Amino acid sequence: SCEGAASAGVGRIDGRSVAAIGLASQVDGLVAVDGEHRALAPGIIWMDRRATRQTEMLRQKIDPDDVLRITGLNVDAGHVAPKILWLRDERPDLLARTRAYLLPGTYLVAQLTGEVVVDHANASSTMLYDVVRRTWSDAMLESTGIGCRGAKAPRSARIRNRCISLP
Repeated sequence: SCEGAASAGVGRIDGRSVAAIGLASQVDGLVAVDGEHRALAPGIIWMDRRATRQTEMLRQKIDPDDVLRITGLNVDAGHVAPKILWLRDERPDLLARTRAYLLPGTYLVAQLTGEVVVDHANASSTMLYDVVRRTWSDAMLESTGIGCRGAKAPRSARIRNRCISLP
């Protein structure tokens, strides 16, 4: 319940007096989760540079000017797409159990509501989002080899009356 979440997270606040919970998050993080939205490993934060080799591979495969035109981003290891490729290359054991790649804010929303939703601002920093069409980029998904079957289109992350109890 929202009351339980507020009590667990803030202490003695009466959950009935909570009208809304707002979240702010840092983009470019990555949390690999299972089908129950449980993190399978510690998240990879935005400043993590472990995907440098995958970034160089992307620069060879995709014209960086095309990436900039589609996503508005430079090809850089800080973005989510190279991090997903790093998981594919370096953690196949984890990849096999992963049902979704969530951004930090998306992970928090999933924990609070049970719903996986990503807003346009956060999606725009993944290197997989078309900033003109305002949806996932088929060209980037194909070029990176990252499958996004069943992924919901980014939308405004406004969820009402959907708060669930925290574990």
